[in-house]
Amino acid sequence: MTVPVATSPFQIGTLVPDIEAARHCHESGFGVGPWVDSGWKTGRYWDGDTNTVLDVRQRAVFGRLTADLAIEFIQVAAAGPAPRVWDLERADATAHLGYWARDTRTAAAALVAAGARLVMARATDPDLAAALTARGPEDPLPEGLDMCYLATGDGLLVELVPTAIWGGRLRDGFGDGIDDVLAAPPTDLL
Repeated sequence: MTVPVATSPFQIGTLVPDIEAARHCHESGFGVGPWVDSGWKTGRYWDGDTNTVLDVRQRAVFGRLTADLAIEFIQVAAAGPAPRVWDLERADATAHLGYWARDTRTAAAALVAAGARLVMARATDPDLAAALTARGPEDPLPEGLDMCYLATGDGLLVELVPTAIWGGRLRDGFGDGIDDVLAAPPTDLL
């Protein structure tokens, strides 16, 4: 089965307890860079473990590893809620591979059909948040599925990132320097 995503990941991401320490280690020790930083933001995410929608305070940075691959560090505010996959105390896996997808719902459905489990999804849209919490385990994935994480059973999570955010939301969140850090989605997925 072929999943309709880019053939290679564009980023490797992981949770860290201290973004500045992780960034400094990889920048000074391994020459990773340049970097872009989202700053602290609150996002709304559906947590598949609890089937609830949470407002999560988090910060992310991307550092360029190669022309085609970046590293992402995510830090979640210690005082607030976090989906299981972003909770260092409870997460089964803290690392993920990020793939561009034109249609995250179709790509996620293909992974679910192959045995993966949807474990987290961005749920800023109220209709999507309601559809995610109302969905039963055997129900189809909801329309408008945004960025999401899937557990594939191999110890790594897969993050599906909609290509539609490349020119807008991603740049708004990280600034114009994003072009120097992340590989753009393949043109056949735009």
